[in-house]
Amino acid sequence: MSTPTGRREALEVLTRRGLSQRKACCYLGLSRRVATYTLKQPEKDRSLGERLMAAAQEVPRFGYRRMSAWLALGESRVRRMWRALRLNIPRRRPRRRRCGNDIRLPGATQPNSVWSYDFVHD
Repeated sequence: MSTPTGRREALEVLTRRGLSQRKACCYLGLSRRVATYTLKQPEKDRSLGERLMAAAQEVPRFGYRRMSAWLALGESRVRRMWRALRLNIPRRRPRRRRCGNDIRLPGATQPNSVWSYDFVHD
């Protein structure tokens, strides 16, 4: 409920359950202006969302930056829609690196030839 859309949805749920709009806004700690506000560009965002979904299926490893360059759109607008559509790519797990030296000590070739391999020097 931290986004304006989430707050509007919570407000709608309370008003559908019989609470007045004024009391629902007071209960949620919102101004009544939130209930009457209409979004400025829902159609434009909807068409952009459809384009992004199609492009994300075509090239799934592109992030929002490469996608905005590929579609020739503004990066901030693409990023906002990218998060709204939950198209974030999971981060690649880093490769496990070996720690220490990779020197393999030769094994014993005959009895009593090797007594110890691991002495710590201080």
